[in-house]
Amino acid sequence: MPALRLASSVRTDVGNGEILKRLLDILFAWRELEVLRPLGVRGWALVMAVFILAALSLGAEQFATPKLVGADGYYHTRMATVMAEEGLGQGFRWTQASVWRDRFADKEFLFHVLLMPFVALDDVTAPKVLTVLLMALLASLLTAMAWRHAWPWPWLWPCMLAGAGVLFHLRVSLTRPHLLSVLLVVMAAQALLRRHRPLLLGLAVLFPLAYTAAHMLLALCLVYGVARLAMRQGFPWREFALVLGGTVIGLLLHPHRENLVYLWHLQNIQVVTNAFDRLGALAVEFLPPDGRLLLVDVGPLFLGVLGTGLAFSLLGKKASLGTVFLFLASVAYLFLFLNIRRFVEYWVPFSILFMAAAAKDLLQGFDAKAWLKKHRVWGGLAIMTFTVVLSGSILRTSLGTQDILSKDSRPRYEMEAAWLRDHLSKGEQVFTLWWTSFPFLFHHAPDQHYLVALDPTYMMAWDEGRYRDWTRIATGQDPLAARHIPSLFSAHWVLAEKQPNHQGFIAQARRDKRFWLRFEGPDAIVFALPPDPVPLAMAAARQMGAGQVAVLGGLGAIALELAWTGSLD
Repeated sequence: MPALRLASSVRTDVGNGEILKRLLDILFAWRELEVLRPLGVRGWALVMAVFILAALSLGAEQFATPKLVGADGYYHTRMATVMAEEGLGQGFRWTQASVWRDRFADKEFLFHVLLMPFVALDDVTAPKVLTVLLMALLASLLTAMAWRHAWPWPWLWPCMLAGAGVLFHLRVSLTRPHLLSVLLVVMAAQALLRRHRPLLLGLAVLFPLAYTAAHMLLALCLVYGVARLAMRQGFPWREFALVLGGTVIGLLLHPHRENLVYLWHLQNIQVVTNAFDRLGALAVEFLPPDGRLLLVDVGPLFLGVLGTGLAFSLLGKKASLGTVFLFLASVAYLFLFLNIRRFVEYWVPFSILFMAAAAKDLLQGFDAKAWLKKHRVWGGLAIMTFTVVLSGSILRTSLGTQDILSKDSRPRYEMEAAWLRDHLSKGEQVFTLWWTSFPFLFHHAPDQHYLVALDPTYMMAWDEGRYRDWTRIATGQDPLAARHIPSLFSAHWVLAEKQPNHQGFIAQARRDKRFWLRFEGPDAIVFALPPDPVPLAMAAARQMGAGQVAVLGGLGAIALELAWTGSLD
């Protein structure tokens, strides 16, 4: 390999300056890296055509709804705005009942940096454009890899990505850091396939700065090592050492490195293994896929992978190292996907890459033109059937995604957040019944403080006793909720999300006169919980006569009601 030839030219009998010069030549000899060589006019034309068509197709899906898809995108866009306006803080003041308050680490630092110029233009439309561009880049990357490796039909594989199913397209419609993660992982697979060590090192440094799963490239390198061992080619110790060293460097370069490892453990171990949602409303992305998703939505892709594997057995063909590696990676991500559906965004591209690499191995020495000429009827029927199935998958995926997104056009919690923003003072603590409302509240009402963001595990790690108190209050099981909310959570405002698990609390608050209903929107109800005046009144009464107490008590009650409700009932 060119880079290896350069590396071998570094001798130990030259001066330190010459050694440094040659090492820099290795790191920055981009023209020697095959992955960055020109693809040629035809190759670049195909890659650009795929990028444009993918952007148009994904854009039609993305802009089927005027708002950001999902919830977490509102957190990420606001976080990018906060970074642009305030820089990198060492805490997260918006969550007062979470480990984030004092031990915050921006797990998706590079993604937020990437978002910053887009949110400067617009906090919804521009991030949606970025989402489309990142996935169009993925389609282009698959095409470029197919062209570079001389895999058959490089135009076919982005088409399979376009027809990969509604679940995959919904996942890649989210303005979230997994988009950047998928791109980096696929690029790392290319670096391993071509043994481009400088590129692999650079990706290993970037990944911990971009995504919470800092271990993912190490796991991919281990899979590559297993493939090499299976092919009796030895474990890639140099590549593994580069990825390990790059990961450590990336962790050390992170601006929140002191807390990053701790939050990595929470995010990747406790969130997955704990009963992190004890109310029984598990986040959908952590659920395994149901039978309909497996048989209908991703069924064609799954059958394609299965059929490709069977073809090796039936034809007696030998798989190359790249094919074995991509197959093992696809199987690993399939295992994760079958347990947690959010891994579909990794399984789909690696399954397509496996089929692309396998096609080259299976067609080795096969004269397709001669076969089609000899079997015109069967060949024509096979081509027609494949075209119909692929076209149907693309159409079903695109229209199905657009249909689902078009039905989710109303921004959630927007009215409630606007009311909080207009009526509460800056820094006011708001007691929320659950964590799913936080991204919307943080986006639309960033001047207020809340309890927990993105996952209740962060509250459990902060104080499990308070977490239990919180869940009892939120489900209406605490008859002393009006007393415990101010005393345990320092909050005199409550935003009660209209979720099934919270109907008990909402009914309790409507009955309890200590909860004053201030605003009711389509997604939540805002209650005021005024400070208890009894202790203050008793202290004052000890120093006053009975007549003064009666007069002042009546005036105090009138003033308190005016302050909290704006009217006298």
